[in-house]
Amino acid sequence: MIVFGVPYSTTKDGFREYFAQFGELMECELMFNREGRSRGFGFVLYKDDALNKQCLVARPPRSHAFALRCGSDT
Repeated sequence: MIVFGVPYSTTKDGFREYFAQFGELMECELMFNREGRSRGFGFVLYKDDALNKQCLVARPPRSHAFALRCGSDT
């Protein structure tokens, strides 16, 4: 799953923590530029593919400012 709209201030740990609440992650990667700042998108892969849908239905709390616009090739 590709996650767009991630705030530039998001940390790797914060990104992983948010998505881990939906289930076991196989991969969770927030993309950074050379200066170490978030590029505003990342990738998430759950062990159970059904968790992608659960994640898409959920709304992130306001403290996680991303709009959770996700794309998936499944």
